[in-house]
Amino acid sequence: MNADELVVNISRCRDCRLHEYRQLAVPGESPLHPNIGFIAEAPGKDEDAAGRPMVGAAGKLFTEVLRAAGVVREEVLVTNTVRCRPPRNKIANWPDAPDKCRRWTVEELSTYNPRVVVLVGASAAKLVFGKNAKMQDIRGVFRQTSPDFEYGARIWTATWHPAAALHAPDKRAIILQQMVDDIKSAKELLCEL
Repeated sequence: MNADELVVNISRCRDCRLHEYRQLAVPGESPLHPNIGFIAEAPGKDEDAAGRPMVGAAGKLFTEVLRAAGVVREEVLVTNTVRCRPPRNKIANWPDAPDKCRRWTVEELSTYNPRVVVLVGASAAKLVFGKNAKMQDIRGVFRQTSPDFEYGARIWTATWHPAAALHAPDKRAIILQQMVDDIKSAKELLCEL
């Protein structure tokens, strides 16, 4: 499936009940064959209105973090584990949604094929690091997967979601610096491949 078909198919998806609550589905954004990809959790209200990932307050902070790490947002894959906004942003109330959206994650990764993927936030990190993964234990850790892994052969790492910095103002500077460091490490790893 090419990138245009993928966007159309995601916009028409009705695999779970979340489609009943969305304004717009939110497919990933990417040039073809970026070296690095970022997978976050789910769209918020701004993303739902725009049909674009990571454009609200957390998304703006995410873009600043990318810039500080020397990454140009338009040169990477940015997507979510879920393509429709959960009501009140409570993805925990929709436990089947990530499983239903899994096929879109597989398709986006297959279509755009980033070599390194940064999982942004604990929900996204669970895709690769397991359901009991805790961000403080896995951030900055790299995991290589083989071609038979559901999401393909690539290198994975995890970092905080920018919303963590928004919700913890006393830890904001630390979280943001760790995010920058984690993304720089992923970028440096690319240079070694």
